[in-house]
Amino acid sequence: MSFRIVKVKTSEEIDQVLRLRHRVFAEEEGLLEVNEDRRIFDRYDAYPSTNMYAAMVDGEMVGSVRVTLDSQVGVPADKYFAYRDHLPKESIFGHAGMFCVSEDHRGSKIGMGLMLMAISLSHTSGITHLAAPANPRLARLFQRVGFETVGEEFIEAHSGARMMPLLLDMKNLNDYFVNFIQKNDLIDIAGDYERCFYRAGEQVVKSGEAASEAFVVIDGEAEVKLSESGAVLTRLTQGSVFGELALITGEPRSADVFATANFQLMALPKEAFTKVFLHDPQKALRLLQSMAVRNMDLTDRLS
Repeated sequence: MSFRIVKVKTSEEIDQVLRLRHRVFAEEEGLLEVNEDRRIFDRYDAYPSTNMYAAMVDGEMVGSVRVTLDSQVGVPADKYFAYRDHLPKESIFGHAGMFCVSEDHRGSKIGMGLMLMAISLSHTSGITHLAAPANPRLARLFQRVGFETVGEEFIEAHSGARMMPLLLDMKNLNDYFVNFIQKNDLIDIAGDYERCFYRAGEQVVKSGEAASEAFVVIDGEAEVKLSESGAVLTRLTQGSVFGELALITGEPRSADVFATANFQLMALPKEAFTKVFLHDPQKALRLLQSMAVRNMDLTDRLS
């Protein structure tokens, strides 16, 4: 199952997140009481120091996570546990919370994808220590990332929910997450706000579809094929750019793309793609170099 992780930006998307939280925390898990508004939020959702990511499957929001950077108003974790007593001097503090995945999408890689994006944002924001007061049932997932327990399980006073105080020193990140961050840093073309995840065998692009974005390969491999014959035109690997020609010309997609291994992409909407060329010559040159390599490979295959 393919899915996309996007940075939440519009009022409509924020409202979807608030309703998803209620569905997961109140209706599915019973951790919080069902409320008439059927939305769960707090004051930190309104602060510019807060960033939300959402997981989308076929246009439906099925998961979300919130990352709050430290500021004069603090972070949500401050009201749960004395995290700051466990921080070294000169540390930069942040909080990852409101982590939720709808019941019918658990067991997939969506939860891990959300965690990857939260960690990536923390890294690019300079956070050294990330707090996560979490449901004890999720403690194992957080510990796989590198989080450690820094206190006893407690009951949150307002909701009555059981919580486990977890804290991540970014220097202790699991190697899988370190590798993800390094690959993001290596590509570094359009920020860290949108990613697409595919499994081997899944179709990434379909011939004849309208084009609204180009893509940069973060990890994995895929094949570009002619739709009629199935002939392989070229292979895409880390750093490859594709889908840009249809974006520039306005013509439909001219070939199919299938993942041949677990495949991670950075999606570049037309506006972001154009912005790179207009305002960042170095990144534009890297895009052009990748496009040139792909065209050379295609020429060799045709020869």
